[in-house]
Amino acid sequence: MRSTAVLAATLLGAFIAVQPLLCEAAEAKRPVAGIVLVVKGKVQDPAASKPKRLAKGVMIREGDTLKTGKGDLLSLALVGGPDLRINEDSTVDMESGGGRANAGLRIRTGQVWIRTLHGMSAIQVRSDLASCSVRLSQAELDVEMGERMTIKVYKGEAEVFNDTGRRRLGAGETVQVSSVGAPPSEPRALTAQERGTWQESLGK
Repeated sequence: MRSTAVLAATLLGAFIAVQPLLCEAAEAKRPVAGIVLVVKGKVQDPAASKPKRLAKGVMIREGDTLKTGKGDLLSLALVGGPDLRINEDSTVDMESGGGRANAGLRIRTGQVWIRTLHGMSAIQVRSDLASCSVRLSQAELDVEMGERMTIKVYKGEAEVFNDTGRRRLGAGETVQVSSVGAPPSEPRALTAQERGTWQESLGK
């Protein structure tokens, strides 16, 4: 009986010892989506087993969820080329960095700013309200807790679509999806007051 208990304790100790290595091996199998360029505030590393602040140079992998709190800002370079910036109070799922196909992400809530650097660096962005395809663009997407989605294009063009409609918008235009199940609105001109500036503090 005692030998069985000793064996069980030995096996448990061995499992505890190798568990971090197993976790690291599983983590390494997930493709890299991008690398952190700038962190402002107390953004947490999504891959850390214990609370740990995200730092410049850390790799973000496909499947990671990035969360920013009040006053936090985050900038990433995705492997497929796009520049991704995340505003405060945002939650974003990294679906693809663009290494094998178009980059992709899901905005649960908050704001992102995207810049595609060349014709091949398209990015697909989706939320519960609509999806947006961004290419050769500087665009800002804003999702308010699943209640409303706003797309602003500063340069280039984008296409917004869901099951009830599809809109293409160009530089200096904005489109809004007012609720779940609503079609994208007609594109209209952006006003000076609507143009976001938060992303500028993360670099040019």
